[in-house]
Amino acid sequence: MKTRALLLVALIALALPVWGEVPEALKARVPDDPQGRLAHILKRGTLIVGVKDDYPPWGMVDPAPGSDAIVGIEPDLARDLADRLGVGLRLEKVTSGNRLGRVNQGLVDVVIATMGDTEVRRGQADLIQPNYYSSGVVVLGRTDQGITDWEQLRGQPVCLTQGAYFNRTLEETYGLKGQYFPGSREARLALQYGRCVGWAFDDTALAQLVLAEPDPDFGVV
Repeated sequence: MKTRALLLVALIALALPVWGEVPEALKARVPDDPQGRLAHILKRGTLIVGVKDDYPPWGMVDPAPGSDAIVGIEPDLARDLADRLGVGLRLEKVTSGNRLGRVNQGLVDVVIATMGDTEVRRGQADLIQPNYYSSGVVVLGRTDQGITDWEQLRGQPVCLTQGAYFNRTLEETYGLKGQYFPGSREARLALQYGRCVGWAFDDTALAQLVLAEPDPDFGVV
């Protein structure tokens, strides 16, 4: 089981998200003399948030014709955070492989991008509490393969998404041969073209994919 968290480079005291206009009592408690990243955000007047665009419904490209905006649950959380700080919002696309790097390079102020909460990551950036949901890892594969157990994947090529913290554990524990791809789109295409026997990824994402785009040839196994 893994836990998701919002990832911040500065500690900002916030109440839980409330949609719509933010009441004065729930706005961020900004100190009189803010320092560090928070001061930089307030002076700039814009919060830059890294979000994913390939993980519906958490973050995805707006399906409306002619739109390239990133929408979803986590962009909504980013908007709520910016509103509480009283600043504008700019969303930047990140991937599992580069999201921490973007924070540490100062290219984004905050990452809200399906980030798993691990001890290693807590040494790389500040993760706020409480975590807002949890999930595990499952495999999406062809239904005619009869895969029912992780041991059946030993020695088999399995699609993995770069930056997912469970990748090494899957390789070391079950001996699968990880085939790495930069994002969900690439991993899914590789699976469809037969480059992998399955795609190991978050159960929340794969369950949503199966529901949104049902395919009798593929399922969560």
